[in-house]
Amino acid sequence: RLGRNYIDSGTYIERIFPLFHVRYIAVNDDFDTNREGTDLTMPLKNIINEWYARDISTKIHASYQTMWKNGEYAYGRPPYGYKKDAMVRKLIVDGETAPIVKRIFEMYLAGMTYSEIARELQQEGIVSPPKYRYLEQGNREKAEKARDWYHLHIKTILTNRHYMGDSVHATREGGFNNPDKDRRVSEERWIIIPDTHEPLVSRERFAEVQEKIKRQVQNIHAR
Repeated sequence: RLGRNYIDSGTYIERIFPLFHVRYIAVNDDFDTNREGTDLTMPLKNIINEWYARDISTKIHASYQTMWKNGEYAYGRPPYGYKKDAMVRKLIVDGETAPIVKRIFEMYLAGMTYSEIARELQQEGIVSPPKYRYLEQGNREKAEKARDWYHLHIKTILTNRHYMGDSVHATREGGFNNPDKDRRVSEERWIIIPDTHEPLVSRERFAEVQEKIKRQVQNIHAR
């Protein structure tokens, strides 16, 4: 199969290949660009290939949604503070990093800023989330190059609903043949399944943090 998009495939076969004097042969499809006359089988097969890929993409997404609704953590790396139990597809608490997550929430509510928390953790020699992930994978080379603690790590943790025990899915979209491969979607369209795993912070504590973040953003805009 030359491609998944029949327009792109047709452009290569009918315009780009002839321009560069490239002969294209598809053995299984009995197609040869050097053959005399117009062969309609290849354009039709390109259309079928694209339809097939779209259909598979739709079915895979539907299967993911079914797993999400059952509280399963189907794919993707788990949030810092959790590990993924591959047998049951559930998030389980990481005993090494979960206390750090809890501490970050307490430090923020105690009045520390994102940057201050990041500096404090770095000074204590606590491994940052990306470094920890690579070390868990056994990739020490990438771990050494990964970024140390900084303010966005802290913000990401403080705003992650997973720490309340909820599973959050479909926060980004790309879609089949979508040029925006990794675009964030509005929170109203997220798929949120409550109480799928053990929480690291209470809902009240999490709400308190979100309210404080909201006030600080409003103050910055006001200034």
